[in-house]
Amino acid sequence: NGNPTLRELYIGENAVITFRLFDENHHPIVPESEIVSSASAGLVYPGSITTNDPGQIEYVVTFFNNLTTNDDPAATPVLISVDCANGSAYVFTETFMLWNTYEQP
Repeated sequence: NGNPTLRELYIGENAVITFRLFDENHHPIVPESEIVSSASAGLVYPGSITTNDPGQIEYVVTFFNNLTTNDDPAATPVLISVDCANGSAYVFTETFMLWNTYEQP
């Protein structure tokens, strides 16, 4: 929920982030690789995924606005990083605006 076009989330809203992950040869990454997702504000779940299916390339995390009305609004991208036997890499999503209200001001 929230506005995916504006990437704005109000208290209690979330964004589902689906991404595809593969190596430079366009093959799935190796099993036992760790995918970590984080943000400077809000909550990303799951925060860590350990790969096990050697054919999987699509992964999903959910980004929640867990601010309260006492918090300051925050703008943050979600950082998705991977650590695997074949190397490490990271990418940022576009920035999300997290508001400290329950509805649009």
